[in-house]
Amino acid sequence: MLKPTVFQRRINWADVILVELPWQVPAVTSLADGTPVVYSSHNVEQERFESTSSGFIGDQFTSRVSMIERTALERATAVVCTSERDVSEYRRRYGVKTNYIVSPNGVSREALSSGGSQRESSGTVCGEHDISADMIGLFIGTDYGPNREAARELVRVATEAAERGLDIHFLIVGSVGESISTDRDNVTCTGFVSDLDPYFAAADIGLNPIESGSGTNIKLLEYLAKGLPVVTTAFGRRGFQIAHEQEVLVVPVTGFTDAIARLVSDGALREQLAANGREYVRETHLWEQISTELRAQLSTVITEGS
Repeated sequence: MLKPTVFQRRINWADVILVELPWQVPAVTSLADGTPVVYSSHNVEQERFESTSSGFIGDQFTSRVSMIERTALERATAVVCTSERDVSEYRRRYGVKTNYIVSPNGVSREALSSGGSQRESSGTVCGEHDISADMIGLFIGTDYGPNREAARELVRVATEAAERGLDIHFLIVGSVGESISTDRDNVTCTGFVSDLDPYFAAADIGLNPIESGSGTNIKLLEYLAKGLPVVTTAFGRRGFQIAHEQEVLVVPVTGFTDAIARLVSDGALREQLAANGREYVRETHLWEQISTELRAQLSTVITEGS
């Protein structure tokens, strides 16, 4: 932690200050002495806490979060959002007029797969988890309310898939699996893992049955970057300019089993979706491009504010 005097010197030196948490904005603006303060928002926090809190205490906590978030929007010179949807939510919920900048989440160029099958790298994962199915459907997530809901839906989908004789194993990777209890033979919950790359390499289909939350689903972006054909809900693709049967299959959670069955039986469709999804990421979601555009937008904010 920086000493107050060192922190103040760095604020005085800066041309613009980016703050990533709403409760930090008031403190920083009070010290900024006219230097533009930009709130870099990852989620609409009120929406995020609404989806995970319940009861009297949860309502009180969400109300407090809302007050803090409103103050951040009012005091910041500009607000960076990950999607146009988040901008719309801020305007609808708070009605605060400020400089909104849309700067999406991204991946590095190195994170893009080179295309083609990566199944040759899957042996370790399959051996470690005793997976013998012909195909693997992957879901990744932390232990967070919307992810838990999605993982439970996948257990239900796995039951339907087994009943239909689909030769696919469902791999739930990340700490979300620690909250899921199942004895299904075609479901594996790994718990936290330090390296996701072997699991991306082992997977054939990316699964995103998300129905609540805020911000954008980074897991969806990662699936696409790794060249996986993806099945997602409409809510799960929020903030991304991707279309059904172009870059992904978009279906309600009740239609996941049918969509998965379609991909299992149609290799050409898997290849088409994978190629289109990877190209979408290459064109619109590389950090190099995003950072250049954000820098230009921030320069405009600084110029107009001076």
